[in-house]
Amino acid sequence: MLDLLPDRDADTVASWLERHPGEIIRAIVLSSMPRAPVATQVADRWHLLQNLGEALRLAVGRHRKAVSAAVTP
Repeated sequence: MLDLLPDRDADTVASWLERHPGEIIRAIVLSSMPRAPVATQVADRWHLLQNLGEALRLAVGRHRKAVSAAVTP
């Protein structure tokens, strides 16, 4: 089942969650919901790998000079 909410307002999301207790949800922005009832957030393998790859790319980018210095004789 897929429900599209009319907005990202925390009250809208909290109201939906109250009407659907125990639902497994996947959302892009759960951190913006300050008072969400108990919910389970899930992610599929593709998004987990995409997020891991992006985090690794950013981490290596931040430490590029140190990595280069470590492998330069």
